[in-house]
Order: sequence, then structure tokens, then C-alpha cells
Amino acid sequence: MHCWSQSLLIVVVVILGTLNIFNAACGQKGRLTLPDTAPGAAVPVAASAPATATTQHSSR
Repeated sequence: MHCWSQSLLIVVVVILGTLNIFNAACGQKGRLTLPDTAPGAAVPVAASAPATATTQHSSR
């Protein structure tokens, strides 16, 4: 005879496994590509971080 906590554990594992299958099936199929930019559109440029004492190397 199963206790209620073991039955609950089995039900939770089955539900999570089923949800995991559905989650794995979502998403774009095929190759992942970046969208084409419009001609003349501004391309964002990442700002460079200022040099700090930890990033500068001393020549000793």
C-alpha cells in the first residue's frame, strides 16, 4: 500500500516531466539568425569601460 506522500511525489514528477517535454518543443526551428537591419539604420555601439587599476598591467 502506497502512502499519500509517495503518490503525491509520483504525480509531481509526472506533471513536471510532461511540462518539460512541452517546454522543449517550443522555440524557433532551424538556424538562428539575426534580423536584417534596415539600410541607414543606426547600429548601436557598446561603450568601452574606463581603464581601472585592476585592468591596467604594470611592466615590472
